[in-house]
Amino acid sequence: MHKILAKTLFVGQNVHYMSECHSTNDIAAELSKANQITEGTLVITDTQTRGRGQRGNAWQSSKGENLTFSIVLNPKFLAAKDHFQLHYVVSVAVCNTLLKYFRNVQIKWPNDILVSRKKICGILIENSIRGQVIENAIIGIGLNVNQAGFNYDNATSFRDLTSREYDKQEILGNLLEEIEAAYLKLKSGNIGYLRRYYLKHLFQKDESALYETSGDQFVGTIEGVDDHGRLVMSTTQGHRHFEFKEVKFLY
Repeated sequence: MHKILAKTLFVGQNVHYMSECHSTNDIAAELSKANQITEGTLVITDTQTRGRGQRGNAWQSSKGENLTFSIVLNPKFLAAKDHFQLHYVVSVAVCNTLLKYFRNVQIKWPNDILVSRKKICGILIENSIRGQVIENAIIGIGLNVNQAGFNYDNATSFRDLTSREYDKQEILGNLLEEIEAAYLKLKSGNIGYLRRYYLKHLFQKDESALYETSGDQFVGTIEGVDDHGRLVMSTTQGHRHFEFKEVKFLY
């Protein structure tokens, strides 16, 4: 997996491959700080020993069966306050890729990707801020491809969904092309398209469903995402805004 056949200008054109590492995000951050990589560099591994998701959650993946990688971007054109726009970019790119293979693909706020209501992909974005702009962004992606069976019920993979194995390089090439295309849309100022796409595929949008916050359950309806990346919901107590990890989906 050290040679990526992606039709891109810069994303994935420089590759750092390791058979095993603790975290591709950490490796990418170390290389970036040492000025050893260019924008679009891909750090990819067959297995992570300490892979993680949002807010330190563990990311579990069988060795060599899935895609676990990080991409380095330098969105110095993007204000720090607009950091969630990078979530639009990556979520839209992954969603577009999966729609080539499956129906019923949805984005579960803030940036998990579901197929048939089960998690197939997790995204972790870690930014370095300088002044008022994002100097560096490490985009970590874990995509379940050929793993069969998981330790938790709400996860799935390409193989689980279709009972066959897939070419990981082909999927990765498609995904890198979609990431670059979405990123270039953001860079050109076309945030409207990305935001509309994200909201169109947002899991449980405009649906009445059960949620939990601070140990209390409530019925709410997702209306969208505000400019700060907070989830906007209507409830019997009025409109509410939730930060990451402040609300739990009960489904």
